[in-house]
Amino acid sequence: MLREDLKIFKPERLGSAPNAGGYRTNSAIQSGKLNDVFSAISEVEHASSAFEIVKLYPAVATGDASSLNRAHVFISDQPDDKLVSTLIAESSSLTDASLFVDMSQMLRTAKYHGTTTTTSEASGNTLSLRDVSRTVAPMTIKRIAHVGVQIGEVSQYRTTTIESFGTMTQVNLDVPDLLIENPDYYGTYSYWASGWQRWALERVFSNTISRTGTALKIDLPVGKPLAKGKIFTLHYRSNLDFRWHQFPAAVSLVSGESIAKGQNRVKRASNGTVLVDDGEGHFVDQGYVIATIDYETGLITEVEPLSYNGTISENLGLMIVRGEQVKKLVQFNLNLPLFDLGSFYIKCKTAAGSDISAACDSAGNITGSSVSTGSISATGDVS
Repeated sequence: MLREDLKIFKPERLGSAPNAGGYRTNSAIQSGKLNDVFSAISEVEHASSAFEIVKLYPAVATGDASSLNRAHVFISDQPDDKLVSTLIAESSSLTDASLFVDMSQMLRTAKYHGTTTTTSEASGNTLSLRDVSRTVAPMTIKRIAHVGVQIGEVSQYRTTTIESFGTMTQVNLDVPDLLIENPDYYGTYSYWASGWQRWALERVFSNTISRTGTALKIDLPVGKPLAKGKIFTLHYRSNLDFRWHQFPAAVSLVSGESIAKGQNRVKRASNGTVLVDDGEGHFVDQGYVIATIDYETGLITEVEPLSYNGTISENLGLMIVRGEQVKKLVQFNLNLPLFDLGSFYIKCKTAAGSDISAACDSAGNITGSSVSTGSISATGDVS
């Protein structure tokens, strides 16, 4: 009998289906290639500490009727992936007919065998070990799912940020590409809510922000300063993406331009009421459609007479989109006082239906499929 006569055979069915497992087949695993029986390890498995079970048959395969009684199976080395470890589960309840659904129940009482690393040089027959028993499964304190985090309305906004290196109560920003003819902006940041003992999201609205040209001054709410290491994000409408057409001049669109929905202002001639379109192509007053607008051409069709002459405060005009608005950035905060960077995993779907996924390493760097750069700060800011 030779060493190559010792083989590990596959069961009837591989995978994690309830009926996986079953009787031995004559299909042997090539030495060192356990990937033949385990599925590919993705970022999801890494981030969620996945646990996979596979039933195997160690046996002797010779050309005659030779057999080996009381054989021992051992793991000579762990996988190259440092995030993956392999264990042998031994159970007296395991039979040739056992399926996955049976084996998962045996794990509670099974005996596990792994590999060990010596902590000092062996000078005799005794090995010095750090641990003789360990917890088999990883210990998870809490799993927090942030479901439905969307770029959403920021698809029409650009962002600029400032980091606090102390305790900041006032934020000053200059935004050169701010659309000043009809400005729209707001701020977001995380502050420590002592009553809840967690980080909370605060939104600062435009009516509380002072503006001089493209310079903005934001006085943060009392008791909600921007802590050291935290990021204040300003979301604003850019003149690189939009332009404001002011009446009474006639509107003219160039190739690729269109009219933004829900941003256009006209005045009803009979009563002087300023009307904003409803996002569905209608200007409505007291339940009546006063006029309609074609968002592709900018053509306004009057049902009742309109006035296109207004005061500075009325600011009558059309919001013109310079081109298709596409955002490839998303930012949010984990809102957790303590977290493990390596446990972070994110998955999303593009407008075209493609899946994008990424995971974070222990240094806070986020990488993954179709994700160029990303990071998590020590205070939980994800960008």
